[in-house]
Amino acid sequence: MKPAICTRPRTAETARSGCESTTRLPAASRAKRTNGCRKSCCPIRSAGSGRSCSRCGSPARAMARRRDSQAAPLPTNSASPKNRNASSRKRNKRSPRKCSARRANSTSSFAKSRRKSCSACSPPNSGASSRSLSASGSTGNSTRRRLPATNARATRLATRRPKARRRATAPPRSRNPSPRPADDAGPHWRRENSCSGVAAVRYLGPIANCRRRILSPTRIASQSGRRKDSPPTVPRRALGSHTGVTIMLRATILALAVGSLFLASAAGQDRETKVRDDRDKLKDSDVWVYNDFDRGVAEAKRTGKPLFVVFRCIPCEACSEFDKALLEDESDVRDLFDKFVCVRVVQGNGLDLALFQFDYDQSFHAMFLSADKTIYGRFGTRSARKEHEDMTMQGLRQTMLAALELHKDYPRNKFELAGKQGKPVDYPVPEAMPDLKGKYGAKLDYGGKVVQSCIHCHQIRDSQRTAYRTANEPMPVEVLYPYPLPETIGLRMDPNEAATIAEVAEGSIAAKAVLKKGHRIMKLDGQPVISTADLQWVLHNAPASGEIVVQVTSPRETGRAPLTDETRLKLPEGWRGRTDISWRPTTWHLRGIATGGLVLEDLTDDARKERGLSGDSLALRVKHVGQYGHHAAAKNAGFQQNDIITAIGDLKDRRTESEFLAYALKHRAGDKLPAKVLRGGKTVELKLPIQ
Repeated sequence: MKPAICTRPRTAETARSGCESTTRLPAASRAKRTNGCRKSCCPIRSAGSGRSCSRCGSPARAMARRRDSQAAPLPTNSASPKNRNASSRKRNKRSPRKCSARRANSTSSFAKSRRKSCSACSPPNSGASSRSLSASGSTGNSTRRRLPATNARATRLATRRPKARRRATAPPRSRNPSPRPADDAGPHWRRENSCSGVAAVRYLGPIANCRRRILSPTRIASQSGRRKDSPPTVPRRALGSHTGVTIMLRATILALAVGSLFLASAAGQDRETKVRDDRDKLKDSDVWVYNDFDRGVAEAKRTGKPLFVVFRCIPCEACSEFDKALLEDESDVRDLFDKFVCVRVVQGNGLDLALFQFDYDQSFHAMFLSADKTIYGRFGTRSARKEHEDMTMQGLRQTMLAALELHKDYPRNKFELAGKQGKPVDYPVPEAMPDLKGKYGAKLDYGGKVVQSCIHCHQIRDSQRTAYRTANEPMPVEVLYPYPLPETIGLRMDPNEAATIAEVAEGSIAAKAVLKKGHRIMKLDGQPVISTADLQWVLHNAPASGEIVVQVTSPRETGRAPLTDETRLKLPEGWRGRTDISWRPTTWHLRGIATGGLVLEDLTDDARKERGLSGDSLALRVKHVGQYGHHAAAKNAGFQQNDIITAIGDLKDRRTESEFLAYALKHRAGDKLPAKVLRGGKTVELKLPIQ
């Protein structure tokens, strides 16, 4: 059916209501038609002519009042006329569905176009919505039908609206719509019924910032059961820019989740690649015997050279730079490799625990042995400091030279080396421990997941502690505080030398033994000391209290032999608990047992003054709260980050986290220690579970 053309002169009323009189026509045509809108369904025709609406039969004045109370201007489409016409042409390619009454009344006659519309698909209350849609410039296919082909130029002008006139019909469109107003702000949605289907307009926010939402007939039909005063649901594909931001946000979150999974997978693959690349690089090396200690022993017996055995956990990032420097061709110790049988061990599987006893919290460690497996010394230290502050290539060189001197005197000095040998153990290899038994084999699975088949060194220490806890036996102090750092007795060693003192803490155990900066420790408890690791080995096996004989040399003028002196270290009761174990990877396992997953730190003196706490009272700040598994026990008990524990159990005096761990582990699993926590200036009483 060919639509009527509105020839009503443009006025403020027509611009406000969206009458199609805004279209341009030849002047002769406009002069002939001045009685109002000739469109059969437009209520403006009724208001302009004084007659009732030919479409719905409502009086003209009632239609005018309804228009003034309900009609709301809509913003113009932000799309350009070119793009909008292109989208309209695409829509017009699809033939709109028409009812049978409309098809029966369709004719080419211009006069019959004013015939009354079908009441089945055009209910009487659709006039206001028609005006709203007309104002926005989009009413579906019913307003975009072809015009009479009387004048081609007139037809083009009739289908085109000037930009200025379109913008005048509605306020400018806001880029950031306001939130939807309250219910008492009035209706914010409209519906339009037409022969092409049912469309809906939804307003989100004030009228000046509203946005149009067109719903398909299928979607509207599915919402026919909704309340009349409730807005229809907008399909996701029809949402505007503000919902587009939400969609983009969701897409970003999804991308981050997928990316994190990818990174985790890539990290796992990278660990696998590191292990495999290390083997491919060194398995055929002329310098290293790769992951085969027995073959290294056979080579040492054949050549008479000492063994230089390196234990390296390849996936661990700690000490990776030091290990990389060791393998370089221009390494500072490269010239000494020919004097040793160099063996590289990259697994804890099958490790002889009676022979290879060292600090298992390290990811790099070295041992020097004879062909009959007598230990000359150890090398490798780790603490909370940076890597180069504990180990340097120059320090390794000095230790290797000292090990060669001991090898020259072997076996005459075998009696002095007796203390360096390993102590009796409960399990010969790590995979025989109850916590690891049945989970790992004696060799790495290079044909499958090689990293998951490897026993890491720190797992050995974890398994030792788990065995005591499972048997409900007290944990020995040497298991709780393994390999005390030299700082425990007040010493700081020079990393560039074999076993030379760099600093002595005032009032410490070492200061009382008259040890000074520059002293070279030659023997400790009768054992030759060639590195800081050797010093830690002696302290690890030292008694809970007692004395240790120390033999040192003092540097003298050039050309004179160093002065040898002997002194004694007096170890008081509880000296071992002064060592810091917070940096150790195995301490995380201890926290799950003793603190329920809390990471604690002693408050500094300045922080104590700010909170009004004395310097000798207990004040442990909760630095971190575990979130998963048995490390979430404290979280479930009510502990929070930045809580200050001022009392727990019968403990009220000042303690470090390491000392508190020793106190907590004296209790049995299942005990709950009453605690007082300072939170926001108020004291809160909680109970810390022991597991």
